Amino acid sequence: MSGAGFESMKALIVENNAHMRSLLRVLLNSIGIKEIAEAANGQAAIDSLRERKSAAAQRHDQGIQLG
Repeated sequence: MSGAGFESMKALIVENNAHMRSLLRVLLNSIGIKEIAEAANGQAAIDSLRERKSAAAQRHDQGIQLG
């Protein structure tokens, strides 16, 4: 399956079943998505997004170009 257009995408898998998260990761990788985060529940997903936003803001404040 072609991954055209998906290489620059990021994904967050939110699923309480670890086996299903693993299967979803394989599926997303197969279409070209390489940057994948996982969360076992909604609160963990929100925390993950907040951490990523904070890290991105810090890199931006330090003058690092975000891709």
